[in-house]
Amino acid sequence: VRPYGPQDYPEIQRICAHVYGGTDYMPKMVREEMAQNDTDLLCWVLEERPSGCVRATAAIRLQSPGHYFLLGVRVDPEVRGKGRPVCCAPSRGLHRRPL
Repeated sequence: VRPYGPQDYPEIQRICAHVYGGTDYMPKMVREEMAQNDTDLLCWVLEERPSGCVRATAAIRLQSPGHYFLLGVRVDPEVRGKGRPVCCAPSRGLHRRPL
């Protein structure tokens, strides 16, 4: 798990290409939400894949101190249903604000 970087945008577009019949809001949201100070975007990558190959993404928005809202969760179609549990523990420390 790592923070989103601008170099990840093409991967986000690829993952979202067939969501909601190709009308997924996530690629647009990435650009808009990342300008907001209350939203962080995280990317999950698989070690056995080339560097920068995003497999899942989610935005985390601060609601109030200590309370976050998870939104825009997307998973690469190639790895859907393969079931690697992901919990928030590895994400700690990646946020701009303390959990």
